Amino acid sequence: MSRYRAVEGELEDELARELEAEFDFEDEDELEDFAGEVEDELEFEDEDDLEDELEGLVRELADDPEFEDEEEDEDELEFEQLVRELEAEFEDEGEDESFADPPRRIYSDAETMARLAFEAERAETEAEVEGFLAALAPAALSLAPKLLPLARKFAPKLIRGVTSVGKMLWRNPMTRRMVRQVPKIAGRTVRDIGRRYASGRKVTGADIARSLAGHTADAIGRGHPGRRPGARRGRRPAGRSVRRTPRTTQARRVRAARSGATRARGSGKARRRGKGRGRRC
Repeated sequence: MSRYRAVEGELEDELARELEAEFDFEDEDELEDFAGEVEDELEFEDEDDLEDELEGLVRELADDPEFEDEEEDEDELEFEQLVRELEAEFEDEGEDESFADPPRRIYSDAETMARLAFEAERAETEAEVEGFLAALAPAALSLAPKLLPLARKFAPKLIRGVTSVGKMLWRNPMTRRMVRQVPKIAGRTVRDIGRRYASGRKVTGADIARSLAGHTADAIGRGHPGRRPGARRGRRPAGRSVRRTPRTTQARRVRAARSGATRARGSGKARRRGKGRGRRC
């Protein structure tokens, strides 16, 4: 079995099962569509090459004494960037008379969410991940004043959904860094629910789950910029495994084909020259 479960198409199924366990889904087709989206975003064409590259990179970084400081600087920059993005996204949501000094309140909540997400990514156990993310979800709720009347009703479901998504991302080495995006996933889900409630529409557990699933798929897609947006392949039949030809093998086949074509052209020219000499005689 693959060391990277996403390659085998199991990661998206796991998320679907966990979210389905937390909420009552009214439309199973939507779950299948989301599973396909996550599958499309997380598949890699050549798993063996990817593993070799990752292992080589780990060895190189382990030998570099300056890497630890560089990594800390990079993390700090990413942390500050995440806080700024969260502030920008929820600036309008925080404009509420019930909040004293909304900008400061938003910055405090955004910083708290970013800090918890970074700690969750570095956690050593799933229990630690769950603890950090369970504390993150209430902070996300505070960014949507419109939803405060429903906070008591939907906070437990949001917490369960956010922790399920975060643990799913954390378990897989290829997506663990995406745990840093959980504040955005949670915040945007809360914003969707708040706007739905403000417009007078009913809010259900299925609405929360669908919003979480959609924003998770978006975050994963941004994390793999090499994939073309909207490029969807046909779904694989259940129980069948498709083995892609490695790029190195493909390259060898192309070179062999070109070499064969060159030899064929060379022999054709030699035959034509031979016939020409025969006619001159």
